[in-house]
Amino acid sequence: MKNILIFVLYLIPVIPVLAQEKPETNAIDVNSYLANSSLGQTPTIQSFNKNIDGTFYLFEDWDNYAILYTNRKAVKLRSFNYNLKKELLEIRLSKDSVFSINSSTIDSLSINNRLFKPIKIPGSKAVFSEIIFEQGDVILVKNYQTKIKEAELNLITGRYDFPDKIEKELNYYSSLGNYGNLKQINLRKREILNFFDSKSDFIRHFVKKNDLSYKKELDIKKIFQYYTTIK
Repeated sequence: MKNILIFVLYLIPVIPVLAQEKPETNAIDVNSYLANSSLGQTPTIQSFNKNIDGTFYLFEDWDNYAILYTNRKAVKLRSFNYNLKKELLEIRLSKDSVFSINSSTIDSLSINNRLFKPIKIPGSKAVFSEIIFEQGDVILVKNYQTKIKEAELNLITGRYDFPDKIEKELNYYSSLGNYGNLKQINLRKREILNFFDSKSDFIRHFVKKNDLSYKKELDIKKIFQYYTTIK
């Protein structure tokens, strides 16, 4: 009961998602909402490996603001993070205890004003990908995964000079159709120009005129935005 009460403190009243629906005048009781949905899971003790550098979480700390969109409702949370290894959305209750959220119930989520959606990408175990750009049929998403870089044994001392290290892998996927047509794309000039194909001359001129880089995510977003304006 104590953990449930603590968890409730992390939630702000549920609000409707769809603008065309009539707003609810009375806030939904969070306890009742969780009790009648599959959103919440039992609080668990989080174990931390002290002999490894890095983190399996998307964000370095837990001071994150999130909105989960589920069952046509929006739930606001704080002290929130995304466990990339376990593919779980988690709320931190205490130093060693987290409350896991059933990811399969989430339609999308916003973390610190960054939008994530559950997208199935071939070859990736990640449940959620970050939406970098989406307008009409022009889509660019970023996919996060983790791997462990094992330390090499020092043959002279017979010890490991450094601990194992958790590394985050970032891969971009794009489409000019829908999420089912996403293909991996690297932030390189040749691949970006090939992606836009018949409009590549326009893109090349736009990049040069505005002194943009094919390697910077922010500039790539500008390129995608510009593409949607080309007739």
